[in-house]
Amino acid sequence: MTQPPVVSPGGPPPSGFAAVAQAMADGTDDASWVDEYVDHVVGRDDLADHRAMVLLALRLDGEDLLPEGLRIAIDDALLGFRYWMDEPGCDSMCHWSESHQVAFAVCEYLAGMHLVERTFTNDGRVGLEKARRARARLLEWLGNRFRHGFSEWLSPAYYAVNVSALTLLVEHTGDDELRTRATMVLDLLMLDLALHRFDGHFVASSGRSEALHKAHPERSEIEPIVASAFSRNQPDLRPGDFTSIFVARQRYRIPQVVREIAFAQADHLVTTSQGLTVREVPHEVARMQPDGRLRRAAEVNLYWGMEAFTTPEAIGPTLEAIEQLGMDGNRFLAPLAPMRKVRGRRLQAALVRSLNPITQGAALQRADVQTYRTPHYLLSSAQRHHPGSFGDQENIWEAALPGDIRLFSTHPGSTLLGSSARPATPSGWVGNGIRPDVAQLRNVLLALHDLRGRRGYLEGRRHELSHLYFPAARFDETRLTGKVMAGRRDDSYFGVVALQTIEMINESELVQRGAVTGWAVMLADRSDFGSLHHFVEHLRSCRLTYARDTLDWFTPEHRYELTWRGPFLVDGVPVDTDYARLRCEWTTVPRKPSVIEVVGRTGTLFLDWRTGQRTQGPGRPSNG
Repeated sequence: MTQPPVVSPGGPPPSGFAAVAQAMADGTDDASWVDEYVDHVVGRDDLADHRAMVLLALRLDGEDLLPEGLRIAIDDALLGFRYWMDEPGCDSMCHWSESHQVAFAVCEYLAGMHLVERTFTNDGRVGLEKARRARARLLEWLGNRFRHGFSEWLSPAYYAVNVSALTLLVEHTGDDELRTRATMVLDLLMLDLALHRFDGHFVASSGRSEALHKAHPERSEIEPIVASAFSRNQPDLRPGDFTSIFVARQRYRIPQVVREIAFAQADHLVTTSQGLTVREVPHEVARMQPDGRLRRAAEVNLYWGMEAFTTPEAIGPTLEAIEQLGMDGNRFLAPLAPMRKVRGRRLQAALVRSLNPITQGAALQRADVQTYRTPHYLLSSAQRHHPGSFGDQENIWEAALPGDIRLFSTHPGSTLLGSSARPATPSGWVGNGIRPDVAQLRNVLLALHDLRGRRGYLEGRRHELSHLYFPAARFDETRLTGKVMAGRRDDSYFGVVALQTIEMINESELVQRGAVTGWAVMLADRSDFGSLHHFVEHLRSCRLTYARDTLDWFTPEHRYELTWRGPFLVDGVPVDTDYARLRCEWTTVPRKPSVIEVVGRTGTLFLDWRTGQRTQGPGRPSNG
């Protein structure tokens, strides 16, 4: 009988996934979940790439500590996996979205380097060739993220996948260039988490968000990563969760200036531009200078990475790729089959314009996000984000107060497009049926919902209302009077004035009805208003009106005017909502940068993509 390996008494005890492997060898830890994950990878189930990341972490960290039977099972699963869309096979794994692209590429690269001389049975390539293919995709993906940010902007569940995949790569690649560039993008993810950290949680407008996590961010996949990065008390290692790859990290160290930002007090304004518009994709492909097959692949990777399948710009490349890759049987793409009867990109684009399918709303196009963070509250929103278009999973604005209180409004969606792959969206609290026009200036936000636009193919009944999530039971006190609702938690206040009369449907839902509705939101604290009563009286003294496509909010201090798809004025002065890549107290970065420098009191971080240089240094001198 083979005996489990023994750790040398003179060496350090194993940690992270190595400790998990040792516990499995000792019989003190249940290994049944490993068998389950192997079955998912072998079966090529949706999210199998997430399971494969965990198996790789266990296999590479555990090495010979892992029982032989598990080592063989994991290696066999990795050798038979389908790592990319151009490989043989037909399944319903989602390879193409932004976070899946990096997860699959990291898995292929590390599996190839681990089994470098073995033949991968799905496509007949040896490990070294697999690793080379994946390396090229990784460098392309990393360069795009550095240059224009994330299409799945500030999305907790998907940032968790990105962070875990890049951490796995940084921990295990022997390629210095690849490790450095992966570390640079990991730094930018950590910077986003730090800039949008409130009350210990990651809170921001986001490209994709589930209803549960919007209302309860403490239950999001990103939480263990945020806690591990910025908390003194490290979360428990839960090896079955892919986020444990970050929790168990050994190589990656969060830059000091990023930690400074996470814990910074006072008031901070952050603006960022994330992602591309569909119209920018051809220019980005031309800049990358691929030709032939590589050009078509780069085009599809960008369109599909932003979930743009059925926009007029993307429908042609999408249908061509489905045919060329033999992906007719993928259940995510099956609804597009009827469109393939129309040939030629121009005719396909014309068909989309004629049908106006609601699936256009799935496209995660460029978002200009403003976040205002104080010790008492946070308000974050995507400015003027394609108002009047169909939505899908976006969280256009969100406010946060202490005690895990989250507030946001949506237009509840309705779709006739059923899905066995995931719950159909948009829905009641996920995304928007029709996107609102939203603009923010620090602690004040206007949201205008106009539902009178053209109906779309596969659109269900259009609900003529908008609603606001308001968890009344979590506040210390609340007040509802006509068109005003306000609440206090500790010394923090949230207030909203509605265009129509507010109906409180239940303890957490406020509704205003009509084809045109509007919300004027204000956050404050006790230093602004001595009591909730005074805050409510202030809100009642404000006047919210609508005329000539303009939502007009008169407060004692300022006048805010939001014109549907037109200007946003404060006291008659236009407010620019076309943002740079990043602007805050610590850095100013233009769109599509090649260099990013972050400077704080305790440290600096310098990232030069052209040279692949990542350096850290001392902070700026104190004015004191």
